[in-house]
Amino acid sequence: MPDALALTFTARLAGLSQTGRQVLDTVAVAEGEVPVGLVRKVLRAKRSAVAEAIDEVASRGLLDVLDHDRVRFHHELLRRAVADALSPMIRADRHRRWALTLQKLDATERTDPTVLAALAHHWF
Repeated sequence: MPDALALTFTARLAGLSQTGRQVLDTVAVAEGEVPVGLVRKVLRAKRSAVAEAIDEVASRGLLDVLDHDRVRFHHELLRRAVADALSPMIRADRHRRWALTLQKLDATERTDPTVLAALAHHWF
């Protein structure tokens, strides 16, 4: 990604709350459409705190809220800019948290091919 574009995207992150930034980091690592309930579990945060953070980042045009229970980045380049800005330690921690959260899903959900693919991706 060109540096100027990355700077434009990351400037939109300035002044975000800590929870807002954690939500963005978590969704960036997950990739694609993400259930809000799983974001909350990955972050081990209260429903209200995650809802407020999602409102904050959505109002800045960073995330799109889909059907009140799923979110995704407004643009893939923005997701990549956020993911690329993570330190290796934070990125690894988010992947580990996603993998552990997905492993705790009930057996029916866990055997879904997309969940299995996501689990492999996060452990890898």
